[in-house]
Amino acid sequence: AVAWLAGMKAGDAAAVAALFAEHEATTVIGNGADQWFTGDAYTRRRLDQSLGQHGGIPFEPGSLTGWAAGETGWFAGHTTIVFPAATIPLRMTGVAIRQDGGWRLVQLHVSAAVSDEDLLAG
Repeated sequence: AVAWLAGMKAGDAAAVAALFAEHEATTVIGNGADQWFTGDAYTRRRLDQSLGQHGGIPFEPGSLTGWAAGETGWFAGHTTIVFPAATIPLRMTGVAIRQDGGWRLVQLHVSAAVSDEDLLAG
C-alpha cells in the first residue's frame, strides 16, 4: 500500500503497475463512478493515461494496518490527497498475494467517505 501511494505521488506508472498481480480477477476501485477496473483494465496504459492527465497524485500515507495468513495479506486504513487548495481524506483497503518473491496486489479500493445523510440528500 505504501509503495502504491509513493508510486502514484511520483507519477511512476511502471512502478505502480508492477505492484499488481497479472490476473483476470485483479480489481481496482477508485472514488469515481467510472473508476472500477478488473483484469488487465488497470494496466500500465491506463496508469499512463491517468497519471499523464494529472502528473503525480499527491497522496500522503496515513494510518494503515496490515495482516497476513500464509500467502495472502490484506490491509485497511486512511490516506489523504493534499492539493494546494484542498486536503481530501480517503479510506483505503486492499488484498495482496505472495508472487514472484514479493507481494502483488489483487484488490485495491480507495474512496472518500460520504455519510448516509449526504447520499440520501442526493
